[in-house]
Amino acid sequence: MENNLKIVLSLGEMDSVSELKTRIYEEELKELNSKNPLKKNEIDVNHTYFVKNDDILEVGLFIRNGLSQSLSLEEMPLVIVDVKGNKIITESFDFGEFGVIPARSARPVVVNFQLPKSLKFNEGEAYSIKFDTQDNMEAFPSVATEIEDMPNNLSFEQEKALIDFANGLPTLKADEFSISVYDMNYTIGGGLNCTLLIRNGKDQEAKLEKLPIAISNEEGLIFARCVFENQEGLVKISPNKSKFATFEFKSSDVMPGKYDLSKCQVLYM
Repeated sequence: MENNLKIVLSLGEMDSVSELKTRIYEEELKELNSKNPLKKNEIDVNHTYFVKNDDILEVGLFIRNGLSQSLSLEEMPLVIVDVKGNKIITESFDFGEFGVIPARSARPVVVNFQLPKSLKFNEGEAYSIKFDTQDNMEAFPSVATEIEDMPNNLSFEQEKALIDFANGLPTLKADEFSISVYDMNYTIGGGLNCTLLIRNGKDQEAKLEKLPIAISNEEGLIFARCVFENQEGLVKISPNKSKFATFEFKSSDVMPGKYDLSKCQVLYM
């Protein structure tokens, strides 16, 4: 019994969940934890209901994370089995949209199976749901990085655009470090600004001392290049945080002419 974990509810960024619905989730999870305790380092899926509507089967379920780190699930198959253990239907779902599941917590999820016309699904029978095979499951410890040092002079729309961009990026794995291009624009003097979001998935501060950046057009021509360097640190990002940083190319670092920056590529070389 000592290996059984206390798994708590995590709603993540689910839109406007009512207090009543939250209480229902909590009661469902409490019952699930009691009947089927989760052990350390286990990950599982359990249904709370099946509802058939014509050729669609709606399934409410919980994904429980028994890892000591946050978890992200990508494309993976779920299978519904009958009381004899026979597979009734298998379908793959992209769980990335449901976000990061914190350590030792459970996320309520709803998925819709497309039922074949030849399949007879009897709602009065006891079906269950599980991952199709553990080997097929793409699960990894992940980090939900919070943006630090957000500029103070942003409008609501500007701040929302930054947050939406960060939330739309692929999930950052634990111990990873990533750089993503947010925006590029020409300056009045013929230079160029490149704004990046730098994410630090490590448990220690990251200090970026040197960053060579090249920008190429859609045909692969490099028209801007500069090595940004500062031993004190160009950017310092706290553990499990992210930060926007703008790097300015002088006009001497940029070839004459104007390119469609929305079709350009940023290279770190």
